[in-house]
Amino acid sequence: MSDKEKKIRDEEKEAELEEQEYSLNDDRRVKVLSPGVMVAKRFFRNRMAMVGLIVLVFMFIFSFLGGAISPYAEDQKFYTEIPLQKEYASAIKSKETRFISAEGQEKVYTSLIQAKTQLAINNKAEEFEYSGVNYTLSKLGEGVYSVALEDGTVIGGAYKMIFSPEKADTKISFNTLMSGLAAYANGETSFEADGVKYTVDEEGSVNLADGTPFGYISNYVVQALMPDVFLTREFKEFAVDQLEAGAESFTYADENGEECEYLIKFMPSTEKYTITKATMSRVFDKYAAPSGEHWLGTDANGMDMVTRLM
Repeated sequence: MSDKEKKIRDEEKEAELEEQEYSLNDDRRVKVLSPGVMVAKRFFRNRMAMVGLIVLVFMFIFSFLGGAISPYAEDQKFYTEIPLQKEYASAIKSKETRFISAEGQEKVYTSLIQAKTQLAINNKAEEFEYSGVNYTLSKLGEGVYSVALEDGTVIGGAYKMIFSPEKADTKISFNTLMSGLAAYANGETSFEADGVKYTVDEEGSVNLADGTPFGYISNYVVQALMPDVFLTREFKEFAVDQLEAGAESFTYADENGEECEYLIKFMPSTEKYTITKATMSRVFDKYAAPSGEHWLGTDANGMDMVTRLM
């Protein structure tokens, strides 16, 4: 072999040697790799490092791009409707004397005169005096009294039974109330007041002469706790029957035929019944469970948790 051929062969062997892949710890390889390349290769071969990188990329996209594509605003609140028991009415058996002033009288039936009236009723007196003026107490029936001046002018009355109107727009005058209560207390079947004739039965139903319902007399005071609510006679009588039976709840259908559940709570200290009604109320949808609409649910203010995290 000539020297020229030998030289060519040596060059080929040297080229083959350079093309061989050296291991990472081979000194000859370290010499040709830069520190940055070495770090990158080690980083991409480390599984924990790759997991951390993926988490960082996800957090970046979640935090900075997620808010832009979220269908909800950061401060958007969500609501839901839930049934809540709200106080609807109260009921109490009428045991205390109630007072009413006559219409169109110059002498006012004040609270102090009413207190004197109660004292005279307790003492079974027919007359009493207050501030130099003498008053006459007349018993019209059991638990029904009229108060008049010395000249016979009636200025007020006292009673225990309750005379309620049949309809919300019906007004019961002083004369009608006192005459009706007196007739019912005395077991009468009819009475006349302000030129109008009425009939009254044993159950306390008061009707006009043509049979039109006018009102009813009861020994229970059942009244709505909201001024815009009018309680019908049917509801009052049904509620009284339930509380006298010792029921803790009852179901009643209103004038639209919708059934509602009512709860009865008795307060021994005041001997008063409170009737609550389940009412649908719109409230914050707070602490809602995860769902397709809210992937992580909602917070205490009814806001979407994912959007808030973004």
